[in-house]
Amino acid sequence: MSTDLGSRLRSLRKARGLSQEAVARRADIGLRAYGDLERGRASDPHYSTLEGIAHALGTTVAELVGEESEASNVGKVSAPPPSEAAGLDFEIRPFNPEAAYWIENLNAQAELVEHIIEGGSYDLETIWHLEGAALEFWGTYSRTVRRLVREWCTKAQTESLRLAETRMREARSAARRAYLERREAEQDRQIVDELEAKRRAREARYEGSAAAGA
Repeated sequence: MSTDLGSRLRSLRKARGLSQEAVARRADIGLRAYGDLERGRASDPHYSTLEGIAHALGTTVAELVGEESEASNVGKVSAPPPSEAAGLDFEIRPFNPEAAYWIENLNAQAELVEHIIEGGSYDLETIWHLEGAALEFWGTYSRTVRRLVREWCTKAQTESLRLAETRMREARSAARRAYLERREAEQDRQIVDELEAKRRAREARYEGSAAAGA
């Protein structure tokens, strides 16, 4: 059951545009414990744990463990088609797929930056590229689709987007700090001068959007 449970958890989480960290926090469990469930490494989780995760994902324990069936839906009133539901004060869909894509993308980019920095085994040029990628990703996102993504978000996704944007901004700042630290330690000043010239040109292209999204 653990493998199937992990697959369902992962599918439900991604469909809602949530990171593992967000689900773990909402469910009030450790990030590692939640990650082990998704990877199928944990078996027979406590029911209260499943309840918390189900609540975090906006579903039921029965759906998490795959116990829902057509028989369990006998007698239930199905939701009206969109044309009939127009004007009703609830959201037909718990998530918007376009918003979910960008939430996942923001978290993925931030996770990559965090992973490389935490590893620590990078030279000046590598961290220069990483800082640039973080700056350009955030700058492009802020300039092009950020407003649209916020409009696309359902109520259930608004907090997830806020957390993802905050995480990406923090990752961008962390990459900047890591670059500056490695720049100061670099013995080859010619490389420093060359990279700094390129870095200034790069920042000039994105400093407006970066400041606006800070």
